[in-house]
Amino acid sequence: MDYLALRGVKQVIELLSENIKLTKIIPTFYDKRTRKSKEILEDLKNFFKDKVTKPIRVNVRISECSSFHKTIFEYDPGSRGAIDYKSLAEEIII
Repeated sequence: MDYLALRGVKQVIELLSENIKLTKIIPTFYDKRTRKSKEILEDLKNFFKDKVTKPIRVNVRISECSSFHKTIFEYDPGSRGAIDYKSLAEEIII
């Protein structure tokens, strides 16, 4: 959820072949406490409409789990990160 990441998304979209269908945009590192995250999420929703998933919130447990060679579900299944990724998986499967 950063301005430069938003610009990067635009560049990737421009480079994608017409044969590739964009189905989901997954906002990550979302921090509901900051205006920046809220504004970028709104920009994504305005441009990509229903392709934008619920955001994955900032969660230090996500960065910690990799140093223990575990998934977030193994490391801390009750964390915000695990809850958000589980919700994302359910959204994609449906």
